Amino acid sequence: MGRAPWTAADTRYHRRRHHSKPPCSAEPRGLCGDLRPFMDSQKLPRVSRQPLDSHGAGLGSPIDSDAFPLYKNPMPRFPMPQGALAMLVLRVLRTGPLHGYAIAQRIRRLSDSVLEAEEGSLYPALQRLLLEGWVRAEWGISETNRRVRLYELTGEGRKQLKRELVEYKQVTAAIQAILRTA
Repeated sequence: MGRAPWTAADTRYHRRRHHSKPPCSAEPRGLCGDLRPFMDSQKLPRVSRQPLDSHGAGLGSPIDSDAFPLYKNPMPRFPMPQGALAMLVLRVLRTGPLHGYAIAQRIRRLSDSVLEAEEGSLYPALQRLLLEGWVRAEWGISETNRRVRLYELTGEGRKQLKRELVEYKQVTAAIQAILRTA
């Protein structure tokens, strides 16, 4: 009869017993650290990147980048400049109400995938904009029939966007002047 599945108590015991020893493959998934000894000991088949049908079965052909635009979009090349996210969100919302994911996609698309508004910074920024009164939010339905929070620019938000654009132009002009003369 085989051993029972690895439990949390086993993990705690193993870590206490092996804490000063080099990584080992005695526990599943290499919980001691390095995964290589564990993975090397396993005879796992190579996995090819094939699209899946609705049941999770492979469709039999490699992924076509035209059919799956996610593989077409490269990773953003530069991090979001500090302080630019609020201005970009306000500017994107000037065209009309959008939900958070649509805001992030629009920023990425308009910047030619150079900039990306990540969830970890976008949603806190939207919350700050709500608290400042520069945007308002209400619940709505997305294009995919999901309940989403739609953000819309307020009159005060339009004024703030104008102020931020003026500041941005001044700072950019100053940096350009330094680069030209230095």
